[in-house]
Amino acid sequence: MWTPAQGRKDKKMKKEYLFHYTRAENYRKILDEHTILLNNINKTNDPYENKKFDFFDVSEIRKDNEVYEGDEQQRWFFSQLNRIKNRIIKSLSFSQGVYNFKNLNEKNRPGYFLPRMWAQYGDNSKGVCFVFDKEKILKKLKNALETNYYFFSDSIEYKDITETAYSSLLEKIIKQRRKDVFGHKNADKQELMTKNIIDHIHDYYFVKDTDWSGENEFRIIIINKKGNSKTEPEIIKIEMKDTLECVIIGENFGLVEKEDYYEIDTKQLDIIRSLCMKHNVFLKKIDRDIYRSKYKITDIFTKIEE
Repeated sequence: MWTPAQGRKDKKMKKEYLFHYTRAENYRKILDEHTILLNNINKTNDPYENKKFDFFDVSEIRKDNEVYEGDEQQRWFFSQLNRIKNRIIKSLSFSQGVYNFKNLNEKNRPGYFLPRMWAQYGDNSKGVCFVFDKEKILKKLKNALETNYYFFSDSIEYKDITETAYSSLLEKIIKQRRKDVFGHKNADKQELMTKNIIDHIHDYYFVKDTDWSGENEFRIIIINKKGNSKTEPEIIKIEMKDTLECVIIGENFGLVEKEDYYEIDTKQLDIIRSLCMKHNVFLKKIDRDIYRSKYKITDIFTKIEE
């Protein structure tokens, strides 16, 4: 017999999904090699995120009329802050959304059907969108990374960065950072900066301007733990079975542009289909009826249930 408590439990256990858009040349790394790339934080395409760390001259740090260390050490901070941050912090981004194959319309916009994402990250719909089981991929990534990295994951909060309240909050955080780093002579600056970033991780890396809200982003941030000197992007291998739910190719997948026309390279479709068959993963394609301006999902390979 169904009860309200059971209903709450079912709702709580409802599966969630993450969607990762990428260019066609990258899909084999995930689909066949089972690797995930976490790139250095300065590679994000939101320039404002990195501006939170910019200082330009010594006078800026003295606006509060306090001097914590000599000018030479302060200049070191200006020149090294971004360099350290870019080396020890890495990120991986997904979109969030519903996952179904009902008719695509104004009432049903699944996480794999975000035109801005296809244009910006999916190479103008020539690329691929991977659909992951959220709980499973987060668990596997955390297990693989947490020995050497501090691991953070959350949805992005979208705020109007021109609002006075937000600007005031960030100013307060930056002033606190000055005290955190310059208030301890002869201390390990990287260690102090890492602690400051962790203390304010949400405001540093899980807040973006409302203009980006269409991405509906879910983000993973990793930060080097003490003793981890790796500065390059982190490429991690995880088991994709039961984690990768589906591969969806854009409507222009395989498109080759000629001088005054275009054609579809069917070999590209054959290759990705063979890989999905090899790993037993659903493969679907977004198609468009240009005469009716309707979108639909076409099955290319159906997973064989074991």
